[in-house]
Amino acid sequence: MKERTIRITDLQSTFEGEDAVEITTKGYLRGDPENYMISYNEDYGGGMKSKTVIRVQNRKCASIVRRGDITTEITVEKGKRHNCQYSTPYGDLMMGVYGLGLKSEVGENGGELSLDYTIDFNGELTAQKKMRITIS
Repeated sequence: MKERTIRITDLQSTFEGEDAVEITTKGYLRGDPENYMISYNEDYGGGMKSKTVIRVQNRKCASIVRRGDITTEITVEKGKRHNCQYSTPYGDLMMGVYGLGLKSEVGENGGELSLDYTIDFNGELTAQKKMRITIS
């Protein structure tokens, strides 16, 4: 298994405006172009860290699982809403994730995964997210 460079660009739009975060880290890519897994570690600063695993199934559904100081389980599937968990040291939340789009152009040597989705709490829209993950 070869270590890869992973760049994540995360754009979040809310009623208050837009916020973009970009990180570059080292991680791993396993699987084939239809079904694969991306894994990497995240450092949020202040000593908070998590391990992230993104699994893509049939280029149609992606699950993002974070374990550590921040724990989340998010499923993104175009045209479907999933109830997902978000846990922090301050408490747990259930949120809805509605998939607007998923585009996978990942092969054995890397590529790009794009996820577009909305987040709601108690059925009320909170944010729209556009995540781009580039593996090289």
